Amino acid sequence: PAAAGGELGEFADAVQRRLLARLQKRARRAADLDSEALHALRIAGKRLRYALEFLAPLYAPDKLAPRLEELEALQNGLGRLNDLATLGRLLHPLTATAPVLREALAEVEAWHRAALAPELARLPAVLKQIRQMRPPRRRG
Repeated sequence: PAAAGGELGEFADAVQRRLLARLQKRARRAADLDSEALHALRIAGKRLRYALEFLAPLYAPDKLAPRLEELEALQNGLGRLNDLATLGRLLHPLTATAPVLREALAEVEAWHRAALAPELARLPAVLKQIRQMRPPRRRG
């Protein structure tokens, strides 16, 4: 469509390039798998995904759909990891005076860590994939 060219198209390209660069920067910082860096990565992925969804009419669906799926999967996986990290920070103070609760919390955390182990194992490959992402091209 005509809207895919001109100033609007240039603006869309600039926005998604900037957000992709931010995502890639966050991916480099998250290489040590620090929970705060992973949370910042999740937020950067979310911003890029939302921008691309909003600008979708300017991009070829066959090029954009896989990128949106990748970003959604990243956001969901990192969200589960963030939930686990947050769980510990919120619940540990509540178990300070109750050894039974502390034991129960440790078991719940161990269960979640085991369930999330495959996602953690895939994370270095996902970070590499993010660092190699290229912006989708606009409709011609």
